[in-house]
Amino acid sequence: MRSGRSAAEEPFFFCRERAKQLGLDFRTPWIDHSFSIEPHEFPLIRPGEKTKLEVGMVFNIEAGVTPARCIILRICSW
Repeated sequence: MRSGRSAAEEPFFFCRERAKQLGLDFRTPWIDHSFSIEPHEFPLIRPGEKTKLEVGMVFNIEAGVTPARCIILRICSW
């Protein structure tokens, strides 16, 4: 990733492709989000997120990747 050049969606597509290569089930709508004062802030690392990543941004990684026969239930309240 390059500061100011990479959109926040790019790591999502990289992780999704890598998970497929490893035979993992990748069904999560995002892989992480930034946080600061609030626990969930934007940008999210997800498809369609065009915000440019910058040096100093902090992200919480939540990659919901499992073996293909497992099920993930993700409940969010925000």
